[in-house]
Amino acid sequence: SLICFTYTLYFPSCWLVVRAHGKHEVRSPLNGILGMAELLQREERDPDRLEMISTVVDCGRSLLVIINDLLDFSKVC
Repeated sequence: SLICFTYTLYFPSCWLVVRAHGKHEVRSPLNGILGMAELLQREERDPDRLEMISTVVDCGRSLLVIINDLLDFSKVC
């Protein structure tokens, strides 16, 4: 389809990653990082460190949404 062609034209490296790896191979490392960061977030008491950890968690969750969207899109093409 035109959408798939446009996507592969503008994002070829992302497309290769999505096609080359299964869902779990792409998401598992990020889920591990998020899990450890969330544990640190619960235990940390220093406000400056807590803010940094919260940034890692927020960015990781955003990246996970993007990865899930890419994987869902790869099913269509």
